[in-house]
Amino acid sequence: MKFIFSGTSKKNKRPENQDSLYIKSGQICGIPSLLAIVCDGVGSLKNGELAGIIAVAMMKSWFAAELQEKISADKNIKNSGKYLIEKIQSINQKIIKISASAGIKTATTLSAVLIIGTQYFMGHIGDSRIYKINSAGAFQMTEDHKNTESNALTRCLGYANEIESFYAEGILKESDSFLLCSDGFYQRTNMAGMQKRIKNIKNNFKLLKLINKQINTVIQNGEQDNISLAVIKIV
Repeated sequence: MKFIFSGTSKKNKRPENQDSLYIKSGQICGIPSLLAIVCDGVGSLKNGELAGIIAVAMMKSWFAAELQEKISADKNIKNSGKYLIEKIQSINQKIIKISASAGIKTATTLSAVLIIGTQYFMGHIGDSRIYKINSAGAFQMTEDHKNTESNALTRCLGYANEIESFYAEGILKESDSFLLCSDGFYQRTNMAGMQKRIKNIKNNFKLLKLINKQINTVIQNGEQDNISLAVIKIV
């Protein structure tokens, strides 16, 4: 299964960018693979961006080496989902430990898509989102872990020792795309429109051009928050 991908994160009108984004392809046991992550640091905390930086750094090293070692040892790609959720748990503990030792408070959302061959695995906590887009439409795959009345997060990394992450897995189809974004993007975006725009994109350059155009549209529509957007398209 082949894919194109791109992503970007912008500070927008905020004094600093508390979002973190990472997207990288590679190989796991000789199989084409990809990891995409969007984190949105909790803005009400003075050091909100730190948790996202920690999360991305740990996921990056996990994808580069640790996951490869685990899959090579047990020779079962289906266990990748279990390892993904375990890593999210360990990231939560690391953020809490660093926060306590530094005497600060930091927390973040995390939405991740791992692709290995024809299989995908999702891990998520918070109110960033993952959408699956195909010929049937654009579908939100993740839950929003927040209070609908106060808009406050009910789950995130770095807040509580015990966390419950959202998890999903499945088999890729040639028409599938995945869109990962922070709330700064989806709050002012028509996802049905994204489905139409992604449909005819054939390479990474044009995909990045589309991503930047869509982010600029969101800003023109009045969004003030940090904006992060990553897109993966199966081709």
